[in-house]
Amino acid sequence: MSSEYKVIAVTDYPNSSEPKWAVDMEKPDGNLHRHVLPKATLEWRAAEYGIDDVEELMDIVLHEPFQIPATEEELSWDAAAQEADTKLHRLPSLIEAESTTEAAESLRVRIARTKAEKVHVVSTPKKGQPDPLDKIRNEHGIDPERKREKRELVDTMRWMTRHGGLPITTTPSGKEGVRL
Repeated sequence: MSSEYKVIAVTDYPNSSEPKWAVDMEKPDGNLHRHVLPKATLEWRAAEYGIDDVEELMDIVLHEPFQIPATEEELSWDAAAQEADTKLHRLPSLIEAESTTEAAESLRVRIARTKAEKVHVVSTPKKGQPDPLDKIRNEHGIDPERKREKRELVDTMRWMTRHGGLPITTTPSGKEGVRL
């Protein structure tokens, strides 16, 4: 059974070298939990996982601090693997995944499990009051060009992790060459 954390406020986080939000949540015992995140986090997750829905991105970043580590059983959603009676493996990370789609599905499974088993973050404003998460909805600042640049960085890192370097190198004469 998971604990419900209620978002009660979202504010700009002061005294920081980069713009950040502070998301204050009330825990079931009445104590406060504060999640501080850089304002670029939603843009990064959009680039990393190919997700454009701001609501889904907020759901991801609000649950990431509570994420439950992946286990072999989590791939039980993979009917093809079950049908082939293959050994299930743990969900791949962003860098380990074969594709952005696979990485996003892995993340979705981990977040769903976190919400079901550990912490479920909700925002239920009182009648007549604005939703505290509207601050993030209205100020997320996801820019398509910056997102594309971040996507290229992620793709390059994934490639280098898998293959040990880039496929194109610079030759001693300064011209591009293909790595053999």
